[in-house]
Amino acid sequence: MEWLLGRGAPVINMSIAGPPNALLQKMVTQAAARGRIIVAAAGNGGPAAAPVFPAALPGVVAVTAVDPALKVYRYANRGRYIGVAAQGVGVLAAASGGGFARYSGTSFAAPQVAARLAGCRAAGGNTGTCIDTLVKAARDLGAPGYDETYGHGYIE
Repeated sequence: MEWLLGRGAPVINMSIAGPPNALLQKMVTQAAARGRIIVAAAGNGGPAAAPVFPAALPGVVAVTAVDPALKVYRYANRGRYIGVAAQGVGVLAAASGGGFARYSGTSFAAPQVAARLAGCRAAGGNTGTCIDTLVKAARDLGAPGYDETYGHGYIE
């Protein structure tokens, strides 16, 4: 993260999830103070799992995963920290042994949101404007309005 901040990355994707970490929290706070947008995977512990970090930190855009039918990924975390949802089930990605494979999880949904926000920043948008634009573009899923399963909704 330090390396990315040093090179001026306007959006940082973190497809990691774990327990609270003071050093990670400090770095996320520093990044936000520099106007960076942090996007993080919401976690794959299931509906009853505790919040994970960095996604649950204030100011982080936490991304949950949905399948092609726009149903929440069965292992996706739920909670008040969920920001938005993106395709994260059966995502085609590079395989460790070469070639490609399909993967599922919030870690595969988060980069799609990060890319959308990076496009906004590249077009001259600031952090607040880009996040507001993202939320306004979200397609509402689940209960009307914000909910703890899909957040503000689906980002295409």
